[in-house]
Formats: sequence, structure tokens, C-alpha cells
Amino acid sequence: MLKVNENRLDEYDDVFDFVMSKAKAGRQKLTRESVPLNRALHKVLGEDVYSPINLPGWPISAMDGYACRVEASEDRFIEVAATIYAGDAPVSISWHHAVRIMTGAILPEGFNCVIPFEEAMVQHRDVEGQQQTHLLVSGHLQPGRHIKPVGSDVKRGQCLLKKGTRLRAQELALLASVGLSHIQVYRSPKVVILATGNELVSPGCPLTPGQIYDANSHLIRSLCSELPIEILAVAHLDDDVMLIEKSLAYWCERADVVLTLGGASVGDKDVIRSTLPKIGKTWFWKLNMKPAKPFAMTCTDRASVLALPGNPLAAFTAFQIFAAPFIRRWAGMLDWQKRPKKRRLASDIPVARNSNGRQLLWIQAVEDPDGLKPIISGSSSRLADLITADGYFRISSGQSGQAGDWVDYWALD
Repeated sequence: MLKVNENRLDEYDDVFDFVMSKAKAGRQKLTRESVPLNRALHKVLGEDVYSPINLPGWPISAMDGYACRVEASEDRFIEVAATIYAGDAPVSISWHHAVRIMTGAILPEGFNCVIPFEEAMVQHRDVEGQQQTHLLVSGHLQPGRHIKPVGSDVKRGQCLLKKGTRLRAQELALLASVGLSHIQVYRSPKVVILATGNELVSPGCPLTPGQIYDANSHLIRSLCSELPIEILAVAHLDDDVMLIEKSLAYWCERADVVLTLGGASVGDKDVIRSTLPKIGKTWFWKLNMKPAKPFAMTCTDRASVLALPGNPLAAFTAFQIFAAPFIRRWAGMLDWQKRPKKRRLASDIPVARNSNGRQLLWIQAVEDPDGLKPIISGSSSRLADLITADGYFRISSGQSGQAGDWVDYWALD
């Protein structure tokens, strides 16, 4: 089992695998519920979903035009006997006639071809004082033209969506199209965000010397809103051991995941670090990477606490590489781990050369036709760097960080 060791640096990939194993264990606690489709957006499917019907359920026209029956024969004119619209009940018409038909309308039995209006040749004849329309049916027409057969979109019994799929508008539309009104989903994990630090002040309040505005709460809350969760609370706590211990104990009985911001390093005022072991089984790591080197995790009978750094860029990075996949896996998502793309570097990374390739680096970047242009910052509090970034990439140990190198790159949503 991984544990704190102040005399060595822990490798990110090992710690990641360990932390995600705890998310997998937490997922087992999730219950399922049936919800109507209008309440299922962003929920995670709790079961495989199979279609109860064929779609379409009858052969239908894929075009506005004329429907007829074609066979190997000479060109001939046949009478257009009726007009059929989408939603009309099936009609019975002799194969020796044609019909005007609109997109989505059911073809009469035995009809096997649709000729679009723009391709059709028709004649209007006066027969015994009545106007009749006749359609030229070519002997070269192929059966099945512009017809959607039964089940051509969805077949009855077909697996539409797999368990663990996060439901977007597209998935909800597909479920509605086969007549499903309710669906089984996982209960959304409950998440709490706790920002710590005497120096933090809410935006809109006056600052005194030594204070800063609390940007992290807004940053992490907004990132969490993109996940299939329920946010119970976002709170600010002063650096008071008793207050933080009481708050953590309270929320660990009510939430599934608690995210703390700041106070987890080794400074005198980093009270999260001293408080976590009182709450549950705790692991501390000093990771061989930049930014977000300090990281900690606590597990109780119900909740998991992830201690993120306090500097905004470090908090953002730790959220992307630890908290987001942890929460997605806890929530039961099938694609909880985002896979990186391979991209070339457009320029050298001086910081990579200075580290002699011994340290994992997470670097924000702008995606350019020439490759990735790294955003090199000398401070982990420069939020402005995140504004211009299209994503981030990693420089692993042993990589030179030179222009032309291939790196793993994650685009931001």
C-alpha cells in the first residue's frame, strides 16, 4: 500500500492507480433510481438499454416524391391514385398505381421504390372530364430506392446505450425516439468543496493587506458542474484546527466526495494535513512532478476526501489529473478516464531542460497548426494562463521537451 515517505518522491502513475482504485470501491455504494427523461440529463446510466421497437416500424419514404412498384419491364405510365403524408395510417392501393408520398410516410404494401419529385416525369391528362396524373415508371429503376426499411435506424432488441454512459441531449433524444419515458440511472454522487485559508476573502468584499480574493472556489465549483454530481455545499474555512476537523467530520457523513483546497502542504498553517488523519485512513504524497506536488487522500466509511493544492494553477491541474477522473469513476461513468491524443511540440520547453528530465511536468498549451505552443509560467497562481490554454500536456521523465517531440495532450472541454 502506498504511504507517505518524506525522503522520496512518489511517481504520479502509481499514485493515480491507487487513488482510482478507491474510486472504484466507492462506486459500489451507489444506488440506482428510475427517473423520467426530462430529469436524466447528465445522469449516468445504471443499466444497458435495449430498444423495445424497430425504428422505423414500417417501410417509410426517405424523400418527398412518388412511390410505386418497379419490376423488370418496359417504361410505362401509371396513374397516381392518392397522396400519403407522414402520420397517415397505412393504405391499401393496387400495385398498378402510384402515389404521391411525403418523407416519413408509410409505403403501401408491395410498393418498393420512391422517385423524388425533382426526378419524376409526370403527365396530366383529362380523362372523361377529370384531371388525372400519370407517372412515368422506368424499367431501369432499382427496388428499394429512397426507402427506409423496417429497423434501418434501430432494430428491436438492439443495445442502444451501455451502462455507465453519461446522458447528453443526444442520448436522451435516442431514448425518446424508441418510446422510453423513464430510465435507470445511478444516484449522483454528493460533492462538497471546502476552501481553507485565513487570507481568503469573497469577491465583492474589501481587501486588507495580506488578503486575496477566493478564486479557487469558483474555479473548482465550475469544473465540478461539468460532472454528473450533486454539489451539496461550497464553503470557506479559516485555518482553525477545531473548525476544520468539525466541518470535515460533518460533511464526511453526508457527502460522497469532499474536495479541500489549500492547507495540505507542510507549512505551519497547513492544518488540513494535520486534520485529515483524525477523520479516517489517510495517505500523503510528495509527487515527483510540477505543479501539484503535494497531494493527500482520506477515506472514511462513507466519503473520500481529496486534498488539492491552494495555488490556482496547481489546484486546476490536480483537479484535472486526480479529482475529475476520481469523481467520474465514482459516479459509474464508462469513460471515466479521458484518453490523451498525441501531439508534437512547436517549440522547446526550457523548464524541461532545467529539470534534466527527472520530473514529470504538466504544462498548459495553445493548440496550433504547427503543434503545441507551451505556456510557460513562473507562478502557480497565474490564472491568466488558463484563459489562453486550449489544453495541457505532460512531459514524462526522460523526455527532452524539445520542438518536434511527441507528447500526451488533453484538450480542455
